[in-house]
Amino acid sequence: MGVLVLVVLGAAGFFYLWRNPIDSPARLLGAPLYLAGEGGGDRVLLLTEQRQVFGIEGTLQLPTSFVRVDMWAFDPATAVPLWRQRLISYSDHPRGNRPAVGSYQPTMLGADRGVVWAFMRDGLRGLSVADGMPVADAAAIAQLNPELSGGLPLDPSFYAFDERGLLVMTADAREWRIDSETLIVRPETARPASESAASPAATGSHVAIAPPRLPGERVHGLQESDLDDGWIGLLSEEEAGTTMLGHVTRQEDIHRRRLWARQGPPMELALATPFPQTAAESAAYAEKLIAEIDASLTPGASLGGRAPMPASPEFLDAALLSERVPEEEDSLAADLLAGLSDVVDVRPQEAIRLGDPDSVLVLHKDRIDSEGRLRLARVALWDGRVLWDSALPLSEIYALMRGETMLVLYGTLFTPAFDRRSRGAEQFVSLDLRTGAARTFEMLGRPAGLAAPESAPAPGK
Repeated sequence: MGVLVLVVLGAAGFFYLWRNPIDSPARLLGAPLYLAGEGGGDRVLLLTEQRQVFGIEGTLQLPTSFVRVDMWAFDPATAVPLWRQRLISYSDHPRGNRPAVGSYQPTMLGADRGVVWAFMRDGLRGLSVADGMPVADAAAIAQLNPELSGGLPLDPSFYAFDERGLLVMTADAREWRIDSETLIVRPETARPASESAASPAATGSHVAIAPPRLPGERVHGLQESDLDDGWIGLLSEEEAGTTMLGHVTRQEDIHRRRLWARQGPPMELALATPFPQTAAESAAYAEKLIAEIDASLTPGASLGGRAPMPASPEFLDAALLSERVPEEEDSLAADLLAGLSDVVDVRPQEAIRLGDPDSVLVLHKDRIDSEGRLRLARVALWDGRVLWDSALPLSEIYALMRGETMLVLYGTLFTPAFDRRSRGAEQFVSLDLRTGAARTFEMLGRPAGLAAPESAPAPGK
């Protein structure tokens, strides 16, 4: 009788664990992809991975869990999902139905004429931008193109996506372009001299390239930035007196800074000029460098005309929100960074500058301890006054995308450990650049309401 009771209790326990799985928060894979004007409006595509564990967290868990990879489409203006499509679902049990190729992280490559190209654990896939449904895979492309001897590679390093679409190198070291509409391949040829990377024929509004991103990589702002008509930066009084040749010595133990600015054209340091080629150029180069050193050593002159903005408050652990800008193809920096471009986004950054009214965005915190959350303030460039200051449901930001009137942020919110279902939950945040109002979708599936911004900095500023 006792054995029967144990069997019944064991079966009931197993049934309970199986019927009550623990869903982990969705985790971003790669970088989001912003598509402008797709299907009558902008949209943002995401790839996420989510695990489902069967058991009681921290006590008893079954050895089997399921991994699900989904593609999402969001309306960037409202933070509302338009659709969610399951791409992969498998058990990570050693004897489960794990895909044959499992060592590569799924990632999006880019979108071209209604097709988003992604690399899954089982190879290349083409998915519809409209609903995420599959429109192509490696087998179908190989069948249509007999010239692809040996088929398409199962290694993502053999694929690239640029302003002309999808490029693949096959095992025979030949490069092919894949047409997103017909799936027919053509040999890759050098770009015509008359077609630059920035020409309409080369780019086209239908192409969107996914930026590279390392797992866990965060968006970092700038402490200072040159503008077309001056300079702006975040300084403390102590740091303001430590400039040399126009550069500021930052102090890590300082948390409170305010905005400083300088009017006029960007400063031209001698070290930023082209390297001299003749004796006359060398003499002029040395003369200019000596003059700048002398000027920097003159009391009060090392600030280079910088002054605190009169209406700027102090911000905690602040940075100018910035975005990547293209590097000139023939620049030395582009050559030096080319080897890293397939691993991490190494393009230079510039502070985001908004018009009507002329302003910048300052990312800061409401407190400096582990419970601190991020805030974003829009600050006027004429005197540093805060136009709006919005609390963000974010502790870290992984991706930033900008539309005409909105800013999309994707990141993580860290919450107390006892709230297991929202600890480390990732957030999709849409911010209205005109008002600072934020809409949020928590990647556990619970939408949040509209958060109104504050018209002044948070307490403690």
